Amino acid sequence: MRRFFVMVSVMAGLSGAVSAQDAPPISSSQFDVSELMQNLPERTLKTLRKAPDKFIEDAVTLILGYGSEAGINLAGIEQSIAMDRAYVRAREMRRLMVADLDNDYAVSLAEIRVLIAAERAGGRGRLLLGFQAADQDSNNVVSQQELHNFSQIRALDRVSEEDAARLRGFMAFDLDGDGLVQVDEVIMVVQAFRPEA
Repeated sequence: MRRFFVMVSVMAGLSGAVSAQDAPPISSSQFDVSELMQNLPERTLKTLRKAPDKFIEDAVTLILGYGSEAGINLAGIEQSIAMDRAYVRAREMRRLMVADLDNDYAVSLAEIRVLIAAERAGGRGRLLLGFQAADQDSNNVVSQQELHNFSQIRALDRVSEEDAARLRGFMAFDLDGDGLVQVDEVIMVVQAFRPEA
C-alpha cells in the first residue's frame, strides 16, 4: 500500500528526532501488552517484530500524511484508504485511456495495438492483458463503464478489505483512548515488543 509503505523521512521534524530510543521507558501499568496483541492483526504483529524501526517510520508517515502532529484518527485512516484506492483507479484508467486516440471515451483493440507498438517491450504484455481484462463483454472495445469497473476491481485488489481492516486496526495503538494514535504511542508499543523489552 503506497501511502503506508512508502518511506518518508519525517521523523526529524517532530520536536527533535523521533526514534524508539527516545521514547520513555515502558511500564506494565501503562498498557496491557497481551491485550494489545489480541487486538492487532497477525500481519501487523509480524511486521512490528521483524522490522520495528521501519514500522515506526511507516506509522509516522501514515500519521503525518493523513493526520497531524497531534495524531491520526479513524477518519484519517479511512481517508488514506480512499486515497490509495483512488490512486490505483487513476493509474489503471490512464494506462488504457492514453490509447483513446479518437477521444470517444472508449478504447478499441485497434487503438490499444497502436499503444502496444509504441510501448517498451516489458509493458506490451501488461497493456494487452489489461485491455482484455477490462473488456468484460469481449467485443474488443473497452467502454467507459467497463474501464470504470475494471479500475475499481484493480483498486480493491491492490487495497483489499483485508488491507483496509489492518489499517483500521492501527487504532489499537490509541493507548490513552482519546481517539488519536500518536507517534509516542506507536513508539511505546514498539519498545514493548522488542526482544530486550
